[in-house]
Formats: sequence, structure tokens, C-alpha cells
Amino acid sequence: MYRYPYTGRAYVKRHESEGYVILAVCDEMLLGRSINNNGIDFTVSRAFYGGVLLSVREAVNMLNDADVVNLVGNEVVEEAIRRGFVVPEAVADIDGVKHAQIIRIMY
Repeated sequence: MYRYPYTGRAYVKRHESEGYVILAVCDEMLLGRSINNNGIDFTVSRAFYGGVLLSVREAVNMLNDADVVNLVGNEVVEEAIRRGFVVPEAVADIDGVKHAQIIRIMY
């Protein structure tokens, strides 16, 4: 099981593609790390996640402004669950690290 110290901070990077806002959010200590479990190799790349460093609370506040959100890390995913952005049943576990995605569908 992958363990890392919690800092209360997260990296947030905003991407735009074809008019959609994609938000990548990860716990501070996961940036640049790889997590492996049962054939899943997940890299928390600096290119995708390495944006601004904010408090976890500030990072989750930004979720309302995104069409697609990619969350990795126990701190950010738990805060997103507490705030009603993510349901626990939709959370993947990769070697003890939580991962969730949010896709806002407008119709």
C-alpha cells in the first residue's frame, strides 16, 4: 500500500479543450509519483497535474467551474466526497490512493 504524508495542500491545473474546462487535482505529495497496483500503473504527471499549489479546500472550491475533473489523492477525494461532488461508490483505489473523475453533462 502506497503511503504518503498529508499536507492539506493540492496541486490544481486547468486545461481547456474544445470549449471544455478540464481540472486536474492531486494531493501535494503525489505530484510526479507513480502508483502501481494489480496491473494498473498510474503516473501523477507534472505536465497534467502540476499547476498551482492551494489548500485542499481551495482546490475543491474550483470544481464547480469545470466540465471534467480528475482527482487523485486521499485528501482531495475525501474533501470532494464531504462536499457532495463525488459519491464514495465511484472512487477507485489504486494501491491505497483514491482516484475519482467527475464529468458534468449538460443537456
